[in-house]
Amino acid sequence: KARYAFSMPEGQVRLSINDAALTLADLALRLPGEKRSVVGIETLAVSQTTVDLAKRQVQVGDVSSKNARFAVVRGKDGAINLAHFLAKPAAPPPGSPVEAPAADKPDAPFVVGVSRVALERWSARIEDQTMSPAIVTTIDPLSLQVADYSTETGNRAKIDLKAQVNKKGQLAASGTAGAAPLHANLKLDVKGVDLLPGQPYFTDKVNVLLTSAALTTRGTLALDQAKEGTLKGGFRGEFAINDLATVDKTNSNDFLKWRSLFFGGVEAKLSPFALSIDQIALSDYYSRIILSQDGRLNLQDVMRGADGEARSVTDAAVPAGDTTGQAEQAGRPAGKPAEAAPAASASPSQPMPPIRIGKLVLQGGHVNFTDNFIKPNYTPDLKELGGSVTGLPSH
Repeated sequence: KARYAFSMPEGQVRLSINDAALTLADLALRLPGEKRSVVGIETLAVSQTTVDLAKRQVQVGDVSSKNARFAVVRGKDGAINLAHFLAKPAAPPPGSPVEAPAADKPDAPFVVGVSRVALERWSARIEDQTMSPAIVTTIDPLSLQVADYSTETGNRAKIDLKAQVNKKGQLAASGTAGAAPLHANLKLDVKGVDLLPGQPYFTDKVNVLLTSAALTTRGTLALDQAKEGTLKGGFRGEFAINDLATVDKTNSNDFLKWRSLFFGGVEAKLSPFALSIDQIALSDYYSRIILSQDGRLNLQDVMRGADGEARSVTDAAVPAGDTTGQAEQAGRPAGKPAEAAPAASASPSQPMPPIRIGKLVLQGGHVNFTDNFIKPNYTPDLKELGGSVTGLPSH
């Protein structure tokens, strides 16, 4: 329903719509050839809407929706399934003349404002088939409150978002946000978001397999886009990566794991970059560290080289019958590490950004260390490692 007024003074169309309202119930959208709906909305209501063509303004009073679900799929070709619902511009008939662009000044864009948005019990299943195996992320439920949104330059809308991610993770964000220019001043509270679904994005570049990890963070994110386009602001708060475990891809042996890696008192700034961390605490950790007969640490093999060859990061075996090691075969005495390749001449660069770490704390450590560089080889199994280091500036 709506009320409208229409007139044509001096041949100019003037149309205004007042108090327009729209209500949808049990909406379902399906793609051609599919039985399941990709969009389902139990209720959607839009009310107190005003449209003024002369002023090029659209103002919506209230948008509310409950129990909506979305099945988003990014196909192997990178296309998003929901894009099929968007109308494609019609191609001009073959041989039709190409119209020259209008010389007149283009009309100003419409300013769209929404006083209030309230979304409750929304959910989404997002599948990325460009990865193998496909990555599936579920967001269920999701609630969002928005107040005073507008496309007008400099607008700052108030938002309050709460969501559950992959059943166990909790995400909350509240504060102000804007799009023109980009602005965000948000309080973030993230608890136990599983990082494992992101593994296919980097697994072909590493020699280890992530078997568990969860992200927790709390703090304030402040971003503002300057006139030249750079982002200013940063993050202030704390975060932790908990229950991380990795194994060697070649033999499934434990490589690195910990109960908690905590970063407290974090202050990160952009433009120019600066980082300050009051404390880093690593608790209940295990690591397999190997120094090869060539003086190379296995930590250097976590990332695959340019050849993409897989290498073990936990196998410390010396080839059978090799008593002097491959070092002598290469024409240098055993026990002398391979010389590093000459560093490329460094071009003038910016000075090291300021990075400060107030305190590093280690507790409950277990390091299984093998030294194949010395003869005879040495393999201590170090337990209950702990300690602290203070004052670690970047310069």
